[in-house]
Amino acid sequence: MLQKVVDLFLLLMGLGLVFLLLTSSSSKPASRPSSQTVKKNIWIAREKKVTKPSIAREKKAIFSFSSIRPLSLKKAWTLQPPSSGRFDPSGLVYWPPSHSLLTVDDKLHQVKIFSIPLKHSRSLVDVKSVRLFFHSRVAVKRPMSDVWRGYRLGLDLEAITSCGSSLWVAAEQTRTLIRIEPSTGVATHHTLNLREYGKTSALDRHPMPGMSRDHNASFEGLACDEKHKRLYVIQERQPRLILQVRLPITFRHNQVLKIVDHFDLPSFHLPHRYGQVDSEPDFSGAAMNGKSLYVLYRNARLILKVDPIQHKLMDVRSYHHAVKHLYRLSKPFGLAEGIVVRGHRIWIALDNNGKPRWGRRNDRRPVLLEFARPSGF
Repeated sequence: MLQKVVDLFLLLMGLGLVFLLLTSSSSKPASRPSSQTVKKNIWIAREKKVTKPSIAREKKAIFSFSSIRPLSLKKAWTLQPPSSGRFDPSGLVYWPPSHSLLTVDDKLHQVKIFSIPLKHSRSLVDVKSVRLFFHSRVAVKRPMSDVWRGYRLGLDLEAITSCGSSLWVAAEQTRTLIRIEPSTGVATHHTLNLREYGKTSALDRHPMPGMSRDHNASFEGLACDEKHKRLYVIQERQPRLILQVRLPITFRHNQVLKIVDHFDLPSFHLPHRYGQVDSEPDFSGAAMNGKSLYVLYRNARLILKVDPIQHKLMDVRSYHHAVKHLYRLSKPFGLAEGIVVRGHRIWIALDNNGKPRWGRRNDRRPVLLEFARPSGF
């Protein structure tokens, strides 16, 4: 009997020892991971960091088309043409000597600049031809308007900007820039080294796309950074580009200007098909204010604020609400072709191409829109 009790006691002791071993192993602290395991965990952490939305993606989300805020329209000015004929304003620049906005008419086959006074109280503004720049010393009278490299082309002036004491205009069909010195009336013609720059950029990681042969898809906007001696030439489409051009110290007639950089910007919701018509990404007018470049994204009815050095989109505003019921349009193309950003105001000039106004079929005059400039924009 005593032997049976001893055996039972030993059995219980053995079972207790096994239980203690099992519980201690389950609560034992994790052993130090091997170097291979550490490397694996670091790789996973890095992978998570990479897959986190990048700054570029976050910016894209901020500037998604649905979240773009509209500008506040202050007034719409009807532009009374200087003559009874059609007037198509293209390009816009502020001119301090006369405290006015200057523009050009893209249907004329001569270099002629028009003034839009800013000091007015009526909703109707008389556009006046600026004769100061076109006296007998002017060397520009219908240049290259008859035959140019085998093509019958007009000037088709599409942009205007000021740079120091000079005015610059762009002739779209001939891809020519014309520099005018108001104090003397002397004008010089300039082209860009498009072919040479295209070959050079092809060797880089950022090649420039080839230019279209369509003479109506060319230079559409100009803006000048006087401090850094840079001229920004806006290529409308095919391809849509912003060309950065270095300005020389002195200018001479038929001088070729050198492109030093090029870039494009996000296109948001375009291209988009409306019925049987495609609305493509495009650019039109441009303006400089401080270090920022402002570009009209015409078909999207947007203004893009850009850091032209970093090629970075800084902000976006919409003016769609201000133009959607202005003119009777059969196609979804935009009309804005000139922009000025100054102080607390933004002005946009509309080239309605002779289209009538909604509710006023006999009124085919263009319009100048005045917006409040948002803080920080």
